[in-house]
Amino acid sequence: MVPNLRLKILSKVDVESIHEASLNILEEVGVQVPNDEVVNALKNVGCEVDWKTSTVKLPESLIVEMVKKASKSFTIYSRSGRNVTFGDGKFKVLSSGGMMNVVDPLTSDRRIATLEDTVKAVKLGDALENIDIVGALFVPQDVPLQIADVYMYATLIKHTSKPFFAWIYSVQSAEYIFKMWTTITGEAPGKKPLSLGFFEPISPLKFSPHSL
Repeated sequence: MVPNLRLKILSKVDVESIHEASLNILEEVGVQVPNDEVVNALKNVGCEVDWKTSTVKLPESLIVEMVKKASKSFTIYSRSGRNVTFGDGKFKVLSSGGMMNVVDPLTSDRRIATLEDTVKAVKLGDALENIDIVGALFVPQDVPLQIADVYMYATLIKHTSKPFFAWIYSVQSAEYIFKMWTTITGEAPGKKPLSLGFFEPISPLKFSPHSL
């Protein structure tokens, strides 16, 4: 990890401006949340709900309160002991993921990514000293796409001893992935997490039903 590397593009005023605009959009426009259980939970903590469109408006006060409750630092663990802590002020490098295609370095031909490509990418990330967290890099297109996330996590578990990351596509996939974690660690997934996970909206201002 590189301790003091910094890249500053936005001024403090710029950051504040983006922050204020984001709060305003979430409170005045809202986010589409196509899951009744999640919508009910948000309504119970004070959000305004439009049931016809499943749109939830989040008050600024609630957002500020939740951000304050969030941990200022957290650690992603590994089987090798090379753990990664966020919030310690040090620069981290992650070999991302999500690519559907690959360009062959020898022929320059573009083709769909396969599970073999994912395996090679994970092994490369594991071998490179400058990579702190290994991503699956490719979403294999030669497996059932509905459970491609399960294949990616299985590949990461098999081929890297570093902390790792990939997207989880559904609750059903999460159940299988958590079982894999428990099998290799002997502990519940939340106790010493091996992986980062992302929960992301899609444009414009909504979540996909399967991700909830």
